[in-house]
Amino acid sequence: MSLYTTKAAITITCHKRIMPYLAQEVKELGFEVEESFVTGVRLHGTINDCIKLNLNLRCASQVLYSLKQFKAADADTVYRNILQYEWENILPGNGYFSVTSNVSNETINNSMFANLRVKDAIIDRFREQRGLRPSTGAALTGAVIHLYWKQDDAEIFIDTSGETLSKHGYRKIPGKAPMLESLAAATLLATRWDRLSRSWSRRRFVVYTIRRLSGDHAASSIPAGSSVRRRASPVATSTTHNWPIEW
Repeated sequence: MSLYTTKAAITITCHKRIMPYLAQEVKELGFEVEESFVTGVRLHGTINDCIKLNLNLRCASQVLYSLKQFKAADADTVYRNILQYEWENILPGNGYFSVTSNVSNETINNSMFANLRVKDAIIDRFREQRGLRPSTGAALTGAVIHLYWKQDDAEIFIDTSGETLSKHGYRKIPGKAPMLESLAAATLLATRWDRLSRSWSRRRFVVYTIRRLSGDHAASSIPAGSSVRRRASPVATSTTHNWPIEW
């Protein structure tokens, strides 16, 4: 089985308030959004699809490919479930991996402990099956495994993005207080810019949109008579599912 051609659930995360624009980007790339929530969307696809999403999305933070879902009341249960997965078929025995997590469970008061149990399970699996021990650490420079664990519901992913997408080297020499790339992209999508117009009045609309994205519904309106005002519409809203905890 190759994950490059095997479809599984893909969760794409983003910052608050920009999910509608992330969903728009995903649909424009030809994917079907199956579920939306406050900080992301969910669909089905392959690792090849994840590569396409990472290369083309501008509003996203992480692209997570699901490997396994299971119930877990405590860290030992997480360990046993992850130990059962055939890691030797997807990770190199002499390679390097790291673990990240999003944990909300009453038995855990430090997510680093959950990360450690995931690392232990993967390494123990390699020792049992191949007699090898892959290297591991905090740097997100190799394979990144992500644990999502809310109460008794757990899911393990390959984080195909590693570092959040806005840190992928687009800004080599940042200026003072630069605008987050994902927010900048969402702002442009909110203006419905056609990528051709260079109207000065659109700058006012960008400021207006930023204030709306930040929740300022009392934002000063665009002057009456403005060509932008006639085209402007409220920031998109959506009836979304509340994901158990924010990504």
